[in-house]
Amino acid sequence: MDGRHGRLVRYADDLALFCRDLNAATAGAEHVAGELDLLRLRLHPGKTYIATFDAGFRMLGWVFQGEQGWPEQERRGWTHPLVARPATECGGL
Repeated sequence: MDGRHGRLVRYADDLALFCRDLNAATAGAEHVAGELDLLRLRLHPGKTYIATFDAGFRMLGWVFQGEQGWPEQERRGWTHPLVARPATECGGL
């Protein structure tokens, strides 16, 4: 998959396919959907979309727009997976 339509980035069950143009993005989305279907998995229709860096997009609790990225606004009781928690919250680890 990676390199065929663009650059695939995956973290757990989230993924993004970075493509050079709309045609590659559309073909890549169809390819990803087809491959997931073979595994009896599917894309979440409410979370699947094609965007540009200029328009911006969200992934893994981060907002990306243009050449910048920043954490989404925190929600009460939610900790971003890439932000370290204090040792007391991690059982001393």
